[in-house]
Amino acid sequence: MRAFLLMSIGYQLCSAQNVTVPTLRPAVANAGTPTTVIISALVTSRGAAVIQGSVNAIQVDVNGKTIKILGSLNDLASGGDAIAGDNIYSGHITINQPVESTLYFRVSAALMGTLQRPQSPPVKLRVVPPDFPATSLPLNVTKLLTDGPGTTPIVCDELLVAFKGGTVSSAVKTAASSVGGKVVGYVAALDIVQINISTCSIEALRAAATALERLPEVVSVNFNRAGQLDAALSVGVIPSDPYFSSQWSLERIKAPTAWATVRRGVAIGIIDTGVAYDHEDLAGRVMLGLDQCEKTVEKPEGIICEADVDPADNHGHGTGTASNAAAIANNAKGMAGAAYEAPIIAEKISALIHGKPVFTELNVALAIVDAVSLGARVVNLSLGAAGIVKSAVDYALARHTVVVAAAGNSSAAEPVYPAAYPGVISVGASDEENKRARWNPLVGGNCLDSDEVTLASNYGQWVDIYAPGKNLVYAKKNGGYDVLCAVGTSWAAPIVSATASLMLAVNGSLTPAEVKSIIKQAATLTGQVDDPSTGNQLLLLDMDAAVREASALIGTTIVAANDINDGTFWESWRGGVFYSGAASPFLGKKGILSSIEVKVARHPGNGYGPGCGKSACGIDMVLTIICRNSAGVLRTLTSSLIMDAYKIVVDTTPKSLRFNFDASAPSACNFSSGDQLHQFQDPDGRWTLLGSGFDAYPFGYTVGPSGDVVFAIFARQ
Repeated sequence: MRAFLLMSIGYQLCSAQNVTVPTLRPAVANAGTPTTVIISALVTSRGAAVIQGSVNAIQVDVNGKTIKILGSLNDLASGGDAIAGDNIYSGHITINQPVESTLYFRVSAALMGTLQRPQSPPVKLRVVPPDFPATSLPLNVTKLLTDGPGTTPIVCDELLVAFKGGTVSSAVKTAASSVGGKVVGYVAALDIVQINISTCSIEALRAAATALERLPEVVSVNFNRAGQLDAALSVGVIPSDPYFSSQWSLERIKAPTAWATVRRGVAIGIIDTGVAYDHEDLAGRVMLGLDQCEKTVEKPEGIICEADVDPADNHGHGTGTASNAAAIANNAKGMAGAAYEAPIIAEKISALIHGKPVFTELNVALAIVDAVSLGARVVNLSLGAAGIVKSAVDYALARHTVVVAAAGNSSAAEPVYPAAYPGVISVGASDEENKRARWNPLVGGNCLDSDEVTLASNYGQWVDIYAPGKNLVYAKKNGGYDVLCAVGTSWAAPIVSATASLMLAVNGSLTPAEVKSIIKQAATLTGQVDDPSTGNQLLLLDMDAAVREASALIGTTIVAANDINDGTFWESWRGGVFYSGAASPFLGKKGILSSIEVKVARHPGNGYGPGCGKSACGIDMVLTIICRNSAGVLRTLTSSLIMDAYKIVVDTTPKSLRFNFDASAPSACNFSSGDQLHQFQDPDGRWTLLGSGFDAYPFGYTVGPSGDVVFAIFARQ
């Protein structure tokens, strides 16, 4: 049975500020050629306003020491800034370096009422010789070959190679030559080099990859595999009335109630087949990203994609996902997107070959980077792709962009990617009965269940959340609307993306890990399981609870959650009042408390916790848990732990301590029978959490003697 988070606590530090890793557009320049670069960074502040005009771009050395201030950045949709008021500050810098080199930059900001001036981590810009590529090589469709029946197609003569930092271009070329290849492209933002070998052969490609992996300067080698979309528009489509009343999904996730809190989300990057930006329900809300294959051209070397900046949808999948996320609501036209209204950044990754979209992992990675550089705070991936896509996902997460991905439609428990990558919100599809969506595109008419089910949402503990993914209205690329039968996780993911968009609109300081944590905590426990063999609970998206919790957490700092897929998950919170009455997403959770785990860490630069010296914590700790049932009866669980035995080194890495309880005892906290969590306490008074009366909510806390010890408490069933 899945464990449910009951409560998590911590101690409040001073109000937190953050400047994310900047993006550079482009992230590479050729030596001797003046290049204008747009530098952007998200500036968040909890408890102090950013002073306008104080956000600066700074050139630093390799150790982060300031060389010079380059100028101020703005959030006014001018001078390189894409969207006004989204807390992403941007501006232009000019690079004119005569020789190959690596330059480093930071962004700093001044905050009202504080003496500190937070700075971002550094970002690097590569200056390469004129004969070294500064862009990636377009897809050659004819080079996509399979290595046998049922295998994923691979670009047969191309490897994507990451080299160690500081590797100069001449050494990169030498490495390529050592396997009979040459450097044909460079993705500077991810530090990935495209190497082309002379033979279109999977066997030769594998041999070259093995040889490159042995070189000491090489970090990783990946094939450029084809990706796949997670739904098909060409099967089982049945017309339907395009009105809000047809959109059962929005009522199910409590979207109308969420819209009472916020009606405009932050920018969502749609990484897909493009978007019909002139559709009546999307017009005026779509920013144009890349079109990596506007058309294909036959050349002697094959069918080559030609790129442009007009990502119009030539398939329909991308328009469908975009409309479920952010079709304009309340305009007396068609449907309502789950975000009510939000900017869409359209990134087209695919070529249309014989009516089917074709793209590679490199296309996906490039689109993610471009969407982030244009200001996407959320990226939607209704597709399957791995390899270097993980590097692009990490790039986005480091810049506080939430990444949402479809879990796939193979009715499989095995993790798929990018959905299962750490930090990504993995989305399964549910139906009208809050069960895992199942369907047969050829049997069953209007999405009725069939004994001959051929497709279903993937499932398992790696799937974070379920959202409606069956019988949904969507916008068609050529205008109008329709209802899909074989819908799937492709359509569920943008509903979660819309939720993240609204959460960030009410609380722009949330990190991707915090957004993911809140969505999972706020979810509705349906009583359904996604897999009877494991009993893993199906958690259904509750947009309203997630948005309200995001709003309630303004001014607090949340320590990022771990992605743990063994039935356990944890959070830690520093300070603040967490939940209020019926607003708490934990009300109604079921289960018996069997153990509580504490993670202790020293926050850097803030002394040492109670009872801690510079090398170890030595505390005999007794933890008491008090519950109150609906009849007012208090039940108490007590467990002790001698922390000396653990010799906890005081550093920033959380160390785990376990308190076990007898879950079969009459006094056990049984949330299935209506108990409410009332009090955490240790009798010595070192760390105490007190409820504000017998109603148990909201929870407050008593700060211990130092503000630097972080607790993360979770229950395991």
